[in-house]
Amino acid sequence: MESTVRIFLGIHDSQLRFFTPEGKLVPTPEEVAEKMARKLQDLGIDWRDLA
Repeated sequence: MESTVRIFLGIHDSQLRFFTPEGKLVPTPEEVAEKMARKLQDLGIDWRDLA
């Protein structure tokens, strides 16, 4: 079975970024980590204590 990942390159805030076929910005690993840290903080969890 063959699977295909379709992403596109474009400019966002003067940076080259990936976009989905629907035009949504694909978050960077750093953006994903920051979002996860904020969610954990909202739950009262310090991500540094998870290691």
